[in-house]
Amino acid sequence: MTHRRCQGPRDRNIGGFLVLAYTLELFGVERCMFASNYPVDGLVARFDTILSGFQSIVSGRPHAEQKALFAGNARRIYRFEQGRG
Repeated sequence: MTHRRCQGPRDRNIGGFLVLAYTLELFGVERCMFASNYPVDGLVARFDTILSGFQSIVSGRPHAEQKALFAGNARRIYRFEQGRG
């Protein structure tokens, strides 16, 4: 089996980017959060490439939704205190 390296945020067929976009539509922003399986994901792409892909998927969404996906939902769901860590 050969793996094709992700070419960046425009390469949405790699790393499940299409699946992520669909998942956001299916479940809604309030029930989703971004995470990675890094360093294992490093076998497919660099972390900054993965993060850029996530950011690309939500670039057209309101800033509040982006904040929720990248931090807010995790804080709420895992009950992290604001401003720590």
